Amino acid sequence: MLYYRGQSKRFTPNPATGNDLTPSLFRGRQELSLVREAEYYRKLFKYLKDALNLGKAPDHLALGKLQHYSVPTRLLDITSSREVALYFACNDHFGEDGYVYQFDGNEFYDLKSEAAKAVTRKITTLMRADEFLKNRTDLQGFFQKEEKVKRINPASISKAVILNYALIFKEESIKNIRYERQNGSFILFGNKTEEKDGSLFLVDGVNFEALKNLQAERIKAGNKLSELERLATEEGLHFVYFFPDESASLRLVSKYHEMFSLADEKAGSEALKDFIRESFPTDEGETSEYSAFKYHLLENATKIQTAASRNPNVFYFLFQELRSFFIFSRNRKRALLGAREVMNKILMAA
Repeated sequence: MLYYRGQSKRFTPNPATGNDLTPSLFRGRQELSLVREAEYYRKLFKYLKDALNLGKAPDHLALGKLQHYSVPTRLLDITSSREVALYFACNDHFGEDGYVYQFDGNEFYDLKSEAAKAVTRKITTLMRADEFLKNRTDLQGFFQKEEKVKRINPASISKAVILNYALIFKEESIKNIRYERQNGSFILFGNKTEEKDGSLFLVDGVNFEALKNLQAERIKAGNKLSELERLATEEGLHFVYFFPDESASLRLVSKYHEMFSLADEKAGSEALKDFIRESFPTDEGETSEYSAFKYHLLENATKIQTAASRNPNVFYFLFQELRSFFIFSRNRKRALLGAREVMNKILMAA
C-alpha cells in the first residue's frame, strides 16, 4: 500500500535523512535526547490530560491526540490519498514549489506478526529511556519477562511503523473526522538500538531510516492555484472539507447558507458582493492588480452566485483557497499569476 505526504515548500533538511521530512518535535531539535523527549511528554500529559481526554498514560493514543491539536510530537502525518497530499503541497507558500512524497508501506515494520506490541515497545523504551540507558538494560530480557515471550524482533523497537488506527487498533476513542476525511495515518518512528552478545540495548536517538531515499513529485508554484481549484470544484477537496470543525470553516458554511438558503436572489447577490469586499481587502482608491482583480470578482458576482448555487465547493474555494492566494500575493507584492485563468474557468462553467 502506498502512502503520501504533501509539503508546500522545501523546509530545513533533516541531517539524518538528507530531506526535509521531519516530525514537528524535531524541527530545529535534531539532537533532542530520548530522556528529554520523554520528560516533555510527561509534563504535557500532566497539564493536558483532562482538557484533551488523553487517557491514563502518555501512549500512542495520547500522541495522536496531541498531534491533532498541533502539539509537536515524534509522529509524522501521512495519507493514503495522493489527492489529499497534493492539496497540502499546494495550499501555502504560493511562491515556491510544493512536493508530494511517496512511501511504500511495505518498507515499514509489518505489524501483522506482533500487532500493537511494535507500538507499545517503542513507547515503553522511550518513556523509560532514562532507566534503560543508565542501567544498560538488556531489552530482550526485559520484554521477554514483561510479555512472557521467548524472543522479540529488535525491529519492533527500532523500525518505524504506520499507525492506521482504523485498520490496526480499531480504537473508537481516536476516531476523528479530520483524519477520516484526510485518509490520515501517522508514522511512529522507532528508537535506535544495538545488539551485542545476544543482548539488545537502547541507543539515545530516534531512527529516521524510513525517511531515506524517498520519491518526491514536484508541484510547480505556478500550478498550485489551478490544482487547488480542480481539487475543490471537481473533487470536493478543500479547507472546509478537511477541517470542518475549524472556526473559519464553520463561518464559511454559515455564510453560504445565509446567502443561498435564507436570502432571496437579489439579497443574496448583495450579500455576496459585501463578502467579496470584506474577503479581498484593498486600500480605498488603490489602483493595482489586486484592486483590478477584486473589481473583476464584483463585476461577475451574478455568475459567481450561479456557479456557487450549483456547486457550494466553488464558494468554499473562492473564500478560502483563492482568498489565501490573494492575501499571500498582495502582502508580498507578487503577481496574481493564474488567478484570472482560474476565475474564468469558474465563470465559463456558470
